[in-house]
Amino acid sequence: LALFVYSQKQRIAPGLAAEIVSPPAEPVMVETPQPEISIDVDPVEAESPLENIASEQAPTDDELKPEIDFASDEPSKPDDQIAPLAETNPASPDAIIPLGGGLEGRTGQERGALAAKFGGTPESELAVENGLKWLANHQHPDGSWRLDFRKGPCQGQCGNPGTREVTTAATGLTLMAFLGAGYTHRDGPYQQQVQDGLDYLKSKLDKSLFGGSLMQGSMYAQGIAVIALSEAYIMTNDESLRETIELAMQYIVTAQHEQGGWRYFPGRPGDTTVTGWQIMALKSCSMAGLDVPPQTLRKARKFLATVGSDSDGFFGYQNKSKDPTSTAIGLLVQMFLGWDTADRAMFNGTRYLYKQGPSRNNIYFNYYATLTLFHSNHSSWDSWNEEMRDYLIQTQSNSGHESGSWFFKERYGSVGGRLYTTAMAVMILEVYYRYLPLFDREMVKADRK
Repeated sequence: LALFVYSQKQRIAPGLAAEIVSPPAEPVMVETPQPEISIDVDPVEAESPLENIASEQAPTDDELKPEIDFASDEPSKPDDQIAPLAETNPASPDAIIPLGGGLEGRTGQERGALAAKFGGTPESELAVENGLKWLANHQHPDGSWRLDFRKGPCQGQCGNPGTREVTTAATGLTLMAFLGAGYTHRDGPYQQQVQDGLDYLKSKLDKSLFGGSLMQGSMYAQGIAVIALSEAYIMTNDESLRETIELAMQYIVTAQHEQGGWRYFPGRPGDTTVTGWQIMALKSCSMAGLDVPPQTLRKARKFLATVGSDSDGFFGYQNKSKDPTSTAIGLLVQMFLGWDTADRAMFNGTRYLYKQGPSRNNIYFNYYATLTLFHSNHSSWDSWNEEMRDYLIQTQSNSGHESGSWFFKERYGSVGGRLYTTAMAVMILEVYYRYLPLFDREMVKADRK
């Protein structure tokens, strides 16, 4: 709590940073060494995360009023804590699969073994590597990634650029894809690209009384950037990232609406999609060792109760109307907040998601539904995974400068464009090891019998 007390006592003047755009560089094709893979081969209504990005003027700091009593001495309750990581038993054959949603499975032998255990193939891992190569080749000279990548090294060689200019969101999503494969600024073939991306996010932090903003007009960008920064910190213990993460987390806490949700701009009544990113960001901050205020999580649970059912397991966008994407998001964050896979709500909600099947074009639904079905240990995971995995492998571009990327024409496809779609597709194919399973799969099976 010292961070919050300090920041209220000392006003930090907002910084205004002019963006320097370097002359376009010649495209540099990165040759990526393929990792060793230990695998034996025998209609959605919720709004996309990019729909309303930077669509109107964000409130000023003076308009943003804190809703949190940082001096509250109310004792924390066990259910107010983000679920802790479980212990690992290094003596067992499954020792490389510690449980609890951690990041330990992303590197070395763990990555290949987890992919093999949960449904990855050499082809899916190759698709991940090719996707990351495409992303690396579309980084701008200032270290950022942009939805509209035409002015960068690509120089218009790829089609389907995005239409919004929110660099912190695009950079955060891309970094999440690199980090998901175990590639950091300290390890792996993309150390310089990741370092430059992290430096770019740090340079964009706008400090104020209420923390540090990375939103560039949308809380989507705030949550995404915080996840990327926190994961890089967890994986490397790079202390140069900590202050940025602390200030950006404080901004998320302060931006929460009094009813518990988050929306595009701070202090507005929430929706499920924006709230989902903020909860996942707070989970990442907790894993990084930061103290997430328990009242923030308690209020988030209260919001989720207004848009979802704790018996049916369905969630809506801003109310309890049943929506596939909102249901996938709601179930996932509820698991991170404490719901058990044996709960009837989880059973009903995940069955509903599975019946929807992987979408042919809605990458946002596919991302959250895949994470939810994986972590809930759904009985039909193998079937879902095979269809989702093989569809992405088959639809990845393999020609010209677009080779390694994805683009699906759908309602919001023109907003995020090829870069957004590629980052999300890569993370779907990383599902086997991006976050360690939240629950012991054999124990969950036993509980359901």
